[in-house]
Amino acid sequence: MFEASVDSGQASHNTEEQLEQSIGELVSVDGGYGWVCALAIFLINAHTWGVSTSYSIFLTHYVETDSLVGATTLNYAFIGGLQYSQAFMIAPVALRLMALCGMRTCLLTGVIVQTGSLIGASFATHIWHLYLSQGIGFGWGVGLFLIGTQNNISQWFSHRRSLAAGLAAAGTGAGGLLYSFVASFMIQSTSIGWALRVLAIVSGTVNFICSILIRDHNNQVHAVYEAWNLKFLRNPFYLVLLVFAWTSMLGEIIILTQIPNFGSLKLGLNGTQASVIGAMIAVGQILGRICIGFLSDKLGRLNVASLVTFLAGLWSVVVWPQAHSYGVLIFFSICIGAFAGSFWAIVGPVSTEVMGLQDLPTSLSMLFLALVIPTTFSPVIGMQIVTSNDGSYLGTQLFAGLMFIVSSIFCWIIRSWKAQIINKMKSAGDIQYSVGIDSMRTGRQKAFFGNSDNFSSSFLSAFFSATKA
Repeated sequence: MFEASVDSGQASHNTEEQLEQSIGELVSVDGGYGWVCALAIFLINAHTWGVSTSYSIFLTHYVETDSLVGATTLNYAFIGGLQYSQAFMIAPVALRLMALCGMRTCLLTGVIVQTGSLIGASFATHIWHLYLSQGIGFGWGVGLFLIGTQNNISQWFSHRRSLAAGLAAAGTGAGGLLYSFVASFMIQSTSIGWALRVLAIVSGTVNFICSILIRDHNNQVHAVYEAWNLKFLRNPFYLVLLVFAWTSMLGEIIILTQIPNFGSLKLGLNGTQASVIGAMIAVGQILGRICIGFLSDKLGRLNVASLVTFLAGLWSVVVWPQAHSYGVLIFFSICIGAFAGSFWAIVGPVSTEVMGLQDLPTSLSMLFLALVIPTTFSPVIGMQIVTSNDGSYLGTQLFAGLMFIVSSIFCWIIRSWKAQIINKMKSAGDIQYSVGIDSMRTGRQKAFFGNSDNFSSSFLSAFFSATKA
């Protein structure tokens, strides 16, 4: 059984190498100006998602001061979910904007929306003000950047795609590290209003410069900018990818929003100590996403994604419940930061493998749209579980861990499917294949799927292969 598992893993990695050769010949140069784009996306992630990560600091302040009219703890937690869900909700609109006006216009619109939303939040006096500004408006700004940059790395890189994507995704951790301390310092030394204004000015300036620097290959790859394409839902492995994304984001957002709050409420940490916890999560994100990207190129993206997602679940159910001291919580925060964010390091490269470069924008738009529900309600779910259990975090810890473990199982199913493809292609004497929903139905792919065009049987075969492995 061990030998079979090793063979399957090697076959999966070989599949990925051959895929890179197939799609890499289109436009990728494996670097060059692509590294400038990767650095620019790193900085954009730092000043969009990094700012969003620092919301845990604002959440702690809002809960402690209760300064807004008509607000409850769940109201404040709901805003954190809105930042994520609205970033995904705006995906079809952002994709249409890219189709009409181009990538740069989409990014510059994001600069205006995000900067304006943070400035608006600085003057909030009622909870609904915060819903519209720091929740919905900020989320829309981040979403415009997300759609504008998500498929850029895949166009510039082939063999180093995961490393470049990991480096770019590490910007979230770098920004979270920076803004956790900056936000905490500004709130304590001035006011929450001025903290938001400083964040708006700094992030807006950096994002504007980076938006000018980024270039794309959308014309060369003939990228399709459809808000959705229902035929994608006839691909069972795209559906598996959606479930992987759903469960992964449920676990990740609960982790990000609840750990600093856990430290404050259960361990009695002060504001500075809570900001350190947020910063340690960010350190883990920086180290983890770079390492995940590097290892993914060496060992296979789906192999690494399955492993680290499972480790995130294991850490949540084993280590987090034992975090009864400040030191243990710091250790857990670094580790979970490294493991929990694996989705962002691999979603672009893995989506490219499942759907192909041409359909990547549309497939990502649909994927992000599907994440609206879990990202909206995951912070509220985490907080409600705590409230219904008289302040105990055990239920939240187990729920987050279970989501990660389920996510790793579905990621493993996709991996096993790919291993079967390469084995079938080898047995047919043909080692080249292309990806994308249309090519999966015709030509050489029938060596695996057969002439019956029955995707369900292929899915079940991959599922049982995964359980055996």
